[in-house]
Amino acid sequence: MKHNQYPDDVDSIRWEYKVYKTLETSKGMLRVPRSFYIGSIMNYEAMVLELLGPSLLDMWNRCKQRLSIRALAQIGYQLVCLMKFFHDREFVYQNIRPEHFLYGVSGLDKWMWMYAVDLKWCKNYLEEKQGQMVHISMEQVSGPLNIGTHIRFMSINAHRGIEQSRRDDLESIGYLLAYLFRGELPWMMLENIVDENECHERIAQCKEKSLHTICQNMLPEFEHYLMTVRKLAFDEKPNYQKLGELFQNVQQFIGFESKLDLYDWNGFHKPKDY
Repeated sequence: MKHNQYPDDVDSIRWEYKVYKTLETSKGMLRVPRSFYIGSIMNYEAMVLELLGPSLLDMWNRCKQRLSIRALAQIGYQLVCLMKFFHDREFVYQNIRPEHFLYGVSGLDKWMWMYAVDLKWCKNYLEEKQGQMVHISMEQVSGPLNIGTHIRFMSINAHRGIEQSRRDDLESIGYLLAYLFRGELPWMMLENIVDENECHERIAQCKEKSLHTICQNMLPEFEHYLMTVRKLAFDEKPNYQKLGELFQNVQQFIGFESKLDLYDWNGFHKPKDY
């Protein structure tokens, strides 16, 4: 169950419930938990969601904050598929954090599938104009954007106040993968700068200059992924198949005997009777 923490959060949780319901009615495999109820419980506006398993952050911590390249490639592939799920349904996710990606419950058929939660930052990137659905226009505000994605994983455009689109979700995933592999990122020391605008600008500059350093000791496909998504135009549709194939190529290069070999955590999160 999830409820609002402050009175001003009521509209936010109602919007989130609406997003869940919109996604539930779409075709294809559901990549978010099912929502069962929203309403007042005591003094809160509460939402009841399907129970899921451990988060990506939980798994990373259980693996002592180090993941193999093979597991990382599988995570990358699933995250690309997950973003495609949102984008195909006209939403930008805008909330990239490892704790927001959950696996199914251990012992059930969904144990290896990844789901996204905390959808309050989702926004539509299409709008109706003259009877047609068109991409929103690119706007820029003064200072960084207020979105759910952690400053550590924000796209360069988000730091500079540029409207988010599909490319930004994918760019943030690249930084998240590097963090899960390295346990750190070159700009983390800048996150403590007191002045917000200076903090975001210096992190954006660091991200621009340190692409090779970000992917150090990772296979070339990870750097290629980040280069590709950074080059996307604001309203350009990403080629999800080619992006996913980059991570599949890593898996094929390293090799594995079964899908159970793709993860580093089968000892404590596994299918039934394994």
